[in-house]
Amino acid sequence: MGTHTSFTIAQWDGAWRLLREGEPFYIQGAVGWQSFDLLRQSGGNAIRTGANRAGLDRAHEAGLAALVNLPVHGERSGMDWEDEQMVMQQKQRILQIVRDLKDHPAVMLWAAGNELDWIPPGTPYNPRIWQRLNDIAAEIRRIDPHHPVMTVVGDSQYERKIQEIARCCTDMDLLGINTYANIAELTELTRKYWPKAYVVAEWGPTGHWQVPKTAWRVPIEETSTEKARAIHDRYTRIIRADTTQCL
Repeated sequence: MGTHTSFTIAQWDGAWRLLREGEPFYIQGAVGWQSFDLLRQSGGNAIRTGANRAGLDRAHEAGLAALVNLPVHGERSGMDWEDEQMVMQQKQRILQIVRDLKDHPAVMLWAAGNELDWIPPGTPYNPRIWQRLNDIAAEIRRIDPHHPVMTVVGDSQYERKIQEIARCCTDMDLLGINTYANIAELTELTRKYWPKAYVVAEWGPTGHWQVPKTAWRVPIEETSTEKARAIHDRYTRIIRADTTQCL
């Protein structure tokens, strides 16, 4: 399956917009590897999924565009950002995946790694990570000018992190953020420090690590009603309400 679909990010009426073949495309997506048809039937138009042809084929058959998670390894997986050979080998591996998949019609965006700064249990990350990821992004853009590229980060140390990214990741077309209970704070900081577009790449009800706990340290899960209310509120009041940067 070939013949790529061209996506670009551009200023449109004073706001950042994702364009598919020159026409505005607002992402209404989910993260997953199955039930693509159900997502489409529910009004979705995009899926965040893995970098494999079978998944992209299923997305295309369901009429979904794909945010493709490129398997960039971070320090928690043994990556050493100071090791030039490791860095080069990883970059070449990722670029080969891009070459193999870039002409698939389902590809919408590339995500160079997911929360690569997160090293449990709270180990500090090497700040060279951002320049290394920017180098990957620059090469992806050279190989494939038809699909914007980003990385995805979580909420830990976010104010420090977003400033480092804004300074170092100038070849990223946009930024992806994963956030749950603190989505309002993170999107506000993103708008403050990040000059380009962004997507909320992972979100939902309050995380199990963010809710109150019992005396024996077990999370107290929200009810389904509370979860539904939180999802509706966060989408309408925060995600959908940002009409200038959030794609």
